[in-house]
Amino acid sequence: MCYINCIPTYGLVPYRNLGEEIDELQQFQNLQEIVLSAPRINFSVMNKMCLENLKNYKKFMIEKYAEWWKQVKINKDRYCEIEKLYFKYCSIFEENDAVLSEISDAFDSVFLEDGFLKGELYTISAPSGVGKTAFSIMLATVLASGYNRFKNSIFEPRKVVYVSLEQSEKQIQARIKSTLLGINDLKNASAYLDVYLNKGNRELLELAETLYQISMSHIDILSIDDFDSLSVEEILDVIKKRTNNLDVLVIDQYENIENSLNTVSDDVARTLKSFANKENIVLILQSQINKSSVEKAKIKSGLYDAQKLSGNSLRGTSGLEHQSTGILFIVPLDQERIIYGYKAKLVEIFISKNRYGESGKSLKMWHIGALNIFVDKDFDEVMEIPNVDL
Repeated sequence: MCYINCIPTYGLVPYRNLGEEIDELQQFQNLQEIVLSAPRINFSVMNKMCLENLKNYKKFMIEKYAEWWKQVKINKDRYCEIEKLYFKYCSIFEENDAVLSEISDAFDSVFLEDGFLKGELYTISAPSGVGKTAFSIMLATVLASGYNRFKNSIFEPRKVVYVSLEQSEKQIQARIKSTLLGINDLKNASAYLDVYLNKGNRELLELAETLYQISMSHIDILSIDDFDSLSVEEILDVIKKRTNNLDVLVIDQYENIENSLNTVSDDVARTLKSFANKENIVLILQSQINKSSVEKAKIKSGLYDAQKLSGNSLRGTSGLEHQSTGILFIVPLDQERIIYGYKAKLVEIFISKNRYGESGKSLKMWHIGALNIFVDKDFDEVMEIPNVDL
């Protein structure tokens, strides 16, 4: 039975022609997608007028279906079909319940089309040195800055906390500054090691510092020195005391949390998921792959078959797999190129679990390690992406 038609059976809504109203919501969602996907190069006065009209129309839709949406939220945990309805339309009614990655248009269209959902836990895993930290750095940087040169849309900055349980605050700052330069102008960037050592082009280093200062209001970095212990309770307590109005929490990495690798209890994963739900934030964890799965997926030295990786490939108990709404794996491929003087390695990103969408999908991207940047496989460095005053 179609979940649209079965809602009146649950006594959820006072409307008679529910199908027609769902059609109206779908039409609005389609319109919203068209307007918000307007390329920067064509972002004219007319586009701005469309955005303003869209905001007014959205306000009208929220008011019109306020009671209906209230009932959907009340019943979403009781019926799976109502839960699907909630996640389908939450982008209309819940302003901040979903966070697009803003990594690239291709990434957002292939994975998690509705974005990372607030209240949920996501896991990113990869063999050592392949790029899970770099990916998380880029994700945090883009979301906090509200800008990515390789995206054809505009977005509001998000409040991000990046917790590094391996690197110092200075190291993470250098990586973020380098990434800020890259997403601003890839042709005029500076490797994070140069930023860290404060060497190279002085103008670029000064620009990196300026961009970082602008983004500081939206990103907070916590390192191992900020915690008395690495218990999950201590980590979450410090985060709550240090930050307000948080949207996204990134923890690098899961295995460094005390008792996370306990083979009997999954209390750590459960506590993290509970925190995400209670605080209504997106929680992104980095996790290692267990040794047996690494060997199973290995094709030859340094290369892996992503399709052989799954949630139970994560280190520790099965608790992290169960508590994760989505699990992404990054594996290297046997191809390299030079992009604006920097070595780029081709990687495959594979989603093995997607609780509210399709799993098993993959995407190939170039990973520019020195800049902590991922670009689409068809990226053309000859193509100029103009700056446009908005």
